[in-house]
Amino acid sequence: MSKKIILNNDHLNLSLDRLACQLTENHDDFKDTVLVGLQPRGKSLCENIVKTLLSKYKIHTVDYGFLDITFFRDDFRRNKDVLLPNKNDFKKTLWKSADKLRDQMDAAEYKHIVLGLIFLKYISDSFLIQREKIKKMVIDPKSDFFISENINDINHTDLEDRDYYT
Repeated sequence: MSKKIILNNDHLNLSLDRLACQLTENHDDFKDTVLVGLQPRGKSLCENIVKTLLSKYKIHTVDYGFLDITFFRDDFRRNKDVLLPNKNDFKKTLWKSADKLRDQMDAAEYKHIVLGLIFLKYISDSFLIQREKIKKMVIDPKSDFFISENINDINHTDLEDRDYYT
């Protein structure tokens, strides 16, 4: 069966140009806007839109960043391959976004967003700490959770077992 091309290169560039045009109509000079590309494929899409905005539409600065949603996908636990997060400077993007939001909001409203972000950071850090503890438990022969002395022999999906995190 042959592959069908939905958008060729010219049509894709035209679509990106139209999207950039719509963005300029809705966001003026982008001083209160941050673009976020979802990794992996949204990263190149975001970069191309930013490039178009800067070159063709003469926007002076566009704040943008990338977000990895690998571990929030519906098929995360069904996939046999180990999913690894992409490297990005998410903290930088998050702070840029927070700064832009803060300019447009009253402090009473802003605190709810900030507290939510702090909670998410706490949960993420707690997860990473627990994962390191689990790695130590599964390679310790004295542990009830022992699997193998070599961490490379352990299927990484075993480390994602919810029972380890409760």
